[in-house]
Amino acid sequence: AAAPASDTGSGPQVALLPQRDTPADQLTTAALRHTELLRIDRDFGKPHFAVVLDAWVPAADPTRLADVRLWWLKKHRGDARGPFGSKSKRHFELRTRVVSRDHWKLHMDAGKKRFTFDVRVSAGRPVATARVALPDGTVIPRCRAEHGTLKARRVLGVPAGIDALELTCRTPDGRRVTGSVVAERP
Repeated sequence: AAAPASDTGSGPQVALLPQRDTPADQLTTAALRHTELLRIDRDFGKPHFAVVLDAWVPAADPTRLADVRLWWLKKHRGDARGPFGSKSKRHFELRTRVVSRDHWKLHMDAGKKRFTFDVRVSAGRPVATARVALPDGTVIPRCRAEHGTLKARRVLGVPAGIDALELTCRTPDGRRVTGSVVAERP
């Protein structure tokens, strides 16, 4: 999973959750408030595992982000979370970049594609947006993420990497749409 980004000097560092298997009821602590931003199902792999984008704000200062992670969601274990293993990391690389105290970018590089999420704090709660292309070619620059599906690139019917990330999201005017996260070159 992505390493925690550095503090931007905006206040005391909050103790982050360790990068290990974590039961869902331990995602919020006395110091950190957790928000699940996006569940991403897959059209390959074990159906009881999904990918999840989570974010935390400090309980003492919910106007800034403390951590943003993309990691496993284990449906069969009450939605517990866990870091990606070495087998998963062979297929993609995760990076976070602190833009400001209330805005981080999470990049998932998969082969020659980069999928980017902007995570921002809005009214004390993190939200994730992405640049999404609709089937008619319209591009929504900041579509608020609701649900995703990773689509495998297949070779002779066997998954061999990530082809696309389909996203159901809300446009700035509130319409619910489904399209593909616009992939960039890493």
